[in-house]
Amino acid sequence: MILVKLTQQTWFISYNADKSIIHYGGSPVGGSILSGQQFQDPLYYNEAEWIARLAELGITPDTPPE
Repeated sequence: MILVKLTQQTWFISYNADKSIIHYGGSPVGGSILSGQQFQDPLYYNEAEWIARLAELGITPDTPPE
């Protein structure tokens, strides 16, 4: 598990070894991320880059975080 305390708006993508389970989301300044997954992409500080990576994984987020 990875716990990160954030100093800026941040988006994440994390997954298990075979990427059959993928978690994604975002957190505001002062928030934290605890994905519960074994692997994680680098953190994203640009929402457009995060959405583009999700698209590469075949995911369209239901509601992008604000």
